[in-house]
Amino acid sequence: MSVLSSIAEKRRHGLLTQAMFRQFQRFGVHIIPYFVNLTRYSGKPVVDMPGVVFCLMPEKSIGAVAALEMSVGSKLAHPSDRLARGDRCFVVMRGDHILATLWCSFDHADLYGNARPLKGNEAYVYLVFVDPAERGLGLAPFIWLSTAALLANEGVDTFVSSAEVFNRSARRYQTKVGAVASSLHVYARVGPVSFNPRVWVSASPR
Repeated sequence: MSVLSSIAEKRRHGLLTQAMFRQFQRFGVHIIPYFVNLTRYSGKPVVDMPGVVFCLMPEKSIGAVAALEMSVGSKLAHPSDRLARGDRCFVVMRGDHILATLWCSFDHADLYGNARPLKGNEAYVYLVFVDPAERGLGLAPFIWLSTAALLANEGVDTFVSSAEVFNRSARRYQTKVGAVASSLHVYARVGPVSFNPRVWVSASPR
């Protein structure tokens, strides 16, 4: 089998598996395989993007952040609730327009209900969103690397994140910033009962 044929076969198999999981949802069975990734701060300078500004979310922009999250299908708590528990939101802006957002927690990583405590040099990166009209510009890697460079000044050099196996765009941009899979989990929920077993662990996590 040629390399291209092998890639096509793997993609076909992945699409079929994803479709099967979606069919399970019709019967109340939710299955989400996901990777837990680790990213080490590289120390490399961040390349500027002309015309945009990276910063901590201005207080006046909380409504715009909530609107962006709703536009991409987020059904999580309002941003003000995350701020109240000590999480931080970083943004990329053009003028007053929010182009991208990234949230960090410094207490624990909430991995589909599994709380992973964080060390003093770790942060949990989650809810990385890009305005659909601005995709394809490299904003997700830019906001991630900019956040890492900023937090390095506070002693944070390791970033925990997750990416669903079938979310190719999330896996792609996390690979660009140097994320390495440390483990594979399968979140499964049937009605009120849920499971979240770890099914693979890297032999040499960084």
